[in-house]
Amino acid sequence: MTEASLIWNRAEGTTTFPLTPPGPLLIGRLPTCQIVLNDPKVSRSHARLDFVSGAWRVRDAGSQAGTSVNGRRLPANESLELSDGDVLACGPIALELSMAGAHGATMMGGADDAKEAFERLLAGRNQDFGHEHLALLLDLSETLQREGSEQDMRAKLVEAVEQATRFANVAFVRRSSSADGVEVLESVGEVTDRSGHLRMSRTMLRNARDGMVLVTDKSGTGDQAIVASLERVAVNQAFCTPVGEQGRFGFLYADNGTGRGDPGERDRLKEAARVANALVRMAASQFEKLAHGRDMVQIIADAVDRRDPCTGGHSRRVARLARVIAKAAGLDERTCTLIHDSGRVHDIGKISVPDRVLLKEGPGRLTESEFAEIRKHPQAGHDLLQAYPIMQAVLPGVLDHHEKWDGTGYPRQLKGEAISRIGRVLAVADVFDAITCKRPYRDGFPLQKARSIIEEGSGTHFDPAIVKAFLSIPEAELQDCMEKTDGAPAPAA
Repeated sequence: MTEASLIWNRAEGTTTFPLTPPGPLLIGRLPTCQIVLNDPKVSRSHARLDFVSGAWRVRDAGSQAGTSVNGRRLPANESLELSDGDVLACGPIALELSMAGAHGATMMGGADDAKEAFERLLAGRNQDFGHEHLALLLDLSETLQREGSEQDMRAKLVEAVEQATRFANVAFVRRSSSADGVEVLESVGEVTDRSGHLRMSRTMLRNARDGMVLVTDKSGTGDQAIVASLERVAVNQAFCTPVGEQGRFGFLYADNGTGRGDPGERDRLKEAARVANALVRMAASQFEKLAHGRDMVQIIADAVDRRDPCTGGHSRRVARLARVIAKAAGLDERTCTLIHDSGRVHDIGKISVPDRVLLKEGPGRLTESEFAEIRKHPQAGHDLLQAYPIMQAVLPGVLDHHEKWDGTGYPRQLKGEAISRIGRVLAVADVFDAITCKRPYRDGFPLQKARSIIEEGSGTHFDPAIVKAFLSIPEAELQDCMEKTDGAPAPAA
């Protein structure tokens, strides 16, 4: 949990008031208040703090002199969420909020006192940084507001951290089920060795869940596990910090190889680490906003699936199979993830199709006008998602998943490689799930029959290269992709 305190700086000294969730914590002159301010201009019960959804919020408690945050006076009955570095004023007394823990205090190896395994490094406030670092923060802030995809945002964050720290190797990573246990999403420098194996300290990655771990010189680090981990990858200076609470969005890792510095270099690294933390906090906030928008879109996609009980879970299965096909086709992990995300929302345009058409039962029962309604859903989905910046990269798949290799598909009758690669992969996954799904008027095709149908469509309905990749997938893996969301499998071969 993130630690927080209010700091009262006075000529006679500094007083620190730790904030203990969940509150409420009262600020005022009364001795019964949790935070007592002995000043006649402070009301007896001046303000109140509450811990809500992982953050502290403040509201005025009917004081005479008023309560303000960063110079803005709070209206009656309005609460405001506080952030690290905010200045809370109760009348004439200014209290600064200091955060530590997940995004504040940092464990740092190489303390001056050799008896200490780590010293604490408090994350800097923006106003503590020099001109160069402030420019970096401002530039990243503006960039994040413009970028529409997480991939681009990760790349910009890595670039900004490299500039701030001047570390040779910087990577945005996340945990995975791969042999290395880590997936590199964006990087600069050399984060893998000549054999392609990851060259970073996994021990630091594990220890960074609750906050940054910085090693300025491993010879001064008391944690032997970290020392051994850095020795294995020939690294002397490194840091790792979570992006989001406990690494929800991943981790930012950086090292400087075997470089060693004098005490002045060590101080520079401490300052750079503070800037890196500030950059990461800024990016994490934007990732949170984008994730909220994406989650809402996927909730809508699931709701669309549930409109037709015969195809419930269709989008999830298509997304899962599309990723498997993309991987079999040799596409990189970033593209595989993009194709999966597109599959999750590829049919969201069906929200605009009336129930009388979407739920009509029986093969060949749709009239020409009803089928025209169905054919609108790729364009409708594209138009709906276009309003969400985070969904821009998946739009080609949403629009193209019913296009055919020979140009007879819809909505634009695209042909061959004019169809987006995402759309070509989704076309195979979409048809495979559709023909293996059980309907009231027919059973789903068994696996072998479904494979044959996909193979027969090579060069007409489907991209031959994508079909070849599909046919290379082991039957057991395809069967797993056919599993219904309620656990009832489609017919086996």
